[in-house]
This record gives sequence, C-alpha cells and structure tokens, in this order.
Amino acid sequence: MTLRNLKPWIDYAQRQGFAIGAFNANTMEQVQAIVLAAQAEYAPVIIQVSHNALLYVGSGSAIRGLQYMARIGKVAAQSVDVPVALHLDHATEDEVLQAIALGFTSVSYTHLTLP
Repeated sequence: MTLRNLKPWIDYAQRQGFAIGAFNANTMEQVQAIVLAAQAEYAPVIIQVSHNALLYVGSGSAIRGLQYMARIGKVAAQSVDVPVALHLDHATEDEVLQAIALGFTSVSYTHLTLP
C-alpha cells in the first residue's frame, strides 16, 4: 500500500471500540519492525517521528531527517498490505511545511523554538 490518511480508520476504530497503534520510530529498522508487526496483526498503524528523531536520522539536520524518514515511510508502507500513516510529532513550522510537501500524512505543530 501507499501511505494513507488514517482519519477514516480512526473514525471506524472509534465506532467499533478499538485503537490504532501509534509508534515512535528513530531508525529504519524500527520502521520496518512497526509495519511488519502491523502486517502480522493485519491492523492499521501510525508511524510517529519526533523532532529529535529527525535530528538523529539527519545527522543534525531536521530537514534532511524529514527527507530520509519520508522515503523510509513510503517504502515501508509499500511493503505491507495494511494502512500505514506517517505522522510528524511536535515539530516546528518549517518542519511541518516540509513534512507535508514530502508526503507525511499528518503533522503536529508545536509553537516552540526547538534546538
């Protein structure tokens, strides 16, 4: 599959009384494990990426980290048959805008100056 907007799945889960897991990822291996577990359970999943994860993955550059994680998330989603969303969690305005342009399916804006 491709990355999906999980809003319809979240609405369905709420009506049916179950949750959709959201898991933080800092590395490619963590993303792989998350989607493989979702596939094994045949359940939709949300991969969350934080500002600090972006800095780690991008060797100090949050924008480079976004580029890496967007590509990794897309490939991971294509490797399974369950809906996968890619969420940028608590990011700056610049990071949010870049994440949307790169294909992240949801974002969380934090009005703080992050290092």
